Amino acid sequence: MKRFFVLAFVCFPVMALVSQVCGQIKEGQKPSMEKALTTAEAKKSDLVLTAKVPADSLCGLAIPLTGVLKNQGNDKVQVFTGAGEKLKVKVVNASGKQIPLTLYGQQFYPKGPTVGSAGVKVLSPTESLKEELDLQRIFDLTIAGTYTLSVSRNVILPSGERVVLEIGKLSFKVSDPTPAP
Repeated sequence: MKRFFVLAFVCFPVMALVSQVCGQIKEGQKPSMEKALTTAEAKKSDLVLTAKVPADSLCGLAIPLTGVLKNQGNDKVQVFTGAGEKLKVKVVNASGKQIPLTLYGQQFYPKGPTVGSAGVKVLSPTESLKEELDLQRIFDLTIAGTYTLSVSRNVILPSGERVVLEIGKLSFKVSDPTPAP
């Protein structure tokens, strides 16, 4: 009897929420990952950083961000891949206020020096590095609205110079999954 009570108390509200969210996706409608994407790119020293995010997503569902760094030059470049050296992302709302990190996001983007393994990925000519993030897991995107993100990546050129490729403004919309009364 206790098990049924726990299931009823915990699972039924979760199932109701899931059915609400899932009910918003009509039969034949494509899932959010196949919707229109907002894309932007930055170029510097034969390197291209491209970022893609769905133009419209629902609150509470995954909002995938894909970043691709491509070496279009003739020389190899180095990219740090260890702790604290990943695709850097900032998200602001329509009024320009920075969106806070979730608890997971605070672990993903720690403040101050990071402790952990560090690595270097060497990108040969025409080679690329793809990174994928779930924005709603890292940032508190629980309020419907229009958001703008900036994306950057550090790279070391063959000369030893460290450059930053940055995409300044990439907008996307988060909609409330509950229908208006």
